[in-house]
Amino acid sequence: MSVENTKLPEVIVGGSVSWCGFAKPIVSALGQHETVRVQRILSISSSEHPTPARRPLRSILCNFKFARTFGFSLGSWQSGLAEVICKIRLREQHRCSNEST
Repeated sequence: MSVENTKLPEVIVGGSVSWCGFAKPIVSALGQHETVRVQRILSISSSEHPTPARRPLRSILCNFKFARTFGFSLGSWQSGLAEVICKIRLREQHRCSNEST
């Protein structure tokens, strides 16, 4: 296998998810966290949000090409997200306990 000739557009943890599908559990898990103030998240098409950069018609994060190329997969995006959210909560708890002393 020649890695030099392999184009890897993205590498993420296992599974696939849209940007909207990724954002919803973040907001749900963090609730009204001081840095996350979101009323609702809507899935939209590229035509509903025109930008100077051309967006792909189906913008899904996936690592199937990585797994096929290297022969292994990474953990699920859900478990990675849960770990990050846990770290955010622990940091906030630590910050709150320091403020009260």
